Amino acid sequence: FRIGKLREGDQYEVRFRKEGYETQFHLDKVVGKPGWVVVLGNTTYFEGRVLDPGGKPVANAPIRANGGPRQASGFRLGDTYTDTRAGADGRYRLYVEPGQYDIEVRAPGVGVAGLSGQTIAADTVRAMDIRLTQGIQFVARLVDDETGEPVPGARLYHWEKPGIEGTSDAAGRVEVRDVPP
Repeated sequence: FRIGKLREGDQYEVRFRKEGYETQFHLDKVVGKPGWVVVLGNTTYFEGRVLDPGGKPVANAPIRANGGPRQASGFRLGDTYTDTRAGADGRYRLYVEPGQYDIEVRAPGVGVAGLSGQTIAADTVRAMDIRLTQGIQFVARLVDDETGEPVPGARLYHWEKPGIEGTSDAAGRVEVRDVPP
């Protein structure tokens, strides 16, 4: 592959990912340096089932593994996510680089899960069912600080966590269901 319109000598962070393979982050690549080889593996992953609070499989649940911040030369990359989705039978396989991860699942209307500090070594298959619990319901009322009138149509969201968002109604009320604790 060749990425165009980059300045010679500049440094970039690059992430490679393909379904069925481990995601790789390269944080110190300099434009114009040849001989760069990337080989994506498929032997390191978490797998199991996503289950609702009653133990039944949850179809299509999104699963995110946060590899945390990564330090590079001259900058720090914040949270680094690798994502997958459970199948129709609730089964998932999440390919990752060796390391430590905080795993998050949020299935609106079903529940949430957060598993911190999950480690995995290279060339390891780690079996891990994920049981959801009821999430928190976030409710706020948005009002104009000068008039005290409701503010309709305001969107609240978390830019790194898709789906955790809501828009205020005519009364200024915004609600987000199944927020992780």
